[in-house]
Amino acid sequence: MPFEKLTDLIELTLDFTTLGSLAIRVGDQPQTLSDSPVIKIGGLPVIPGSSLKGALRSGLEGLLAAKGVSVCVPATAIPNQIKRDRQEAQYLREIGRKSPCEPNDPHICSVCLIFGTAGRNQGLSGS
Repeated sequence: MPFEKLTDLIELTLDFTTLGSLAIRVGDQPQTLSDSPVIKIGGLPVIPGSSLKGALRSGLEGLLAAKGVSVCVPATAIPNQIKRDRQEAQYLREIGRKSPCEPNDPHICSVCLIFGTAGRNQGLSGS
């Protein structure tokens, strides 16, 4: 069921502590850690919400897949070499995941219902 109307708003305040180095980069542009600018608001470093959403989505995909729930692999997460070699079906079988969800698919996985579809299959907003 696509997102129809916002009915509730929940605000969370969280503190995160990194256990190692943290680098958030854009796209496939090679950069060294010293070249990567740190995003700051009010002098404090921040992590973009889209990065947190991606980490939550990835964690949920892995957790559900490990529990035997059928979840897709977002199109953006399939390695480019697999796409170029047209080996997506074999790759998905090997890792035990379903193909990327399509917005009009009647069997959209629970992760795409929460976070929406991504990459080449954009069109479904999360709930």
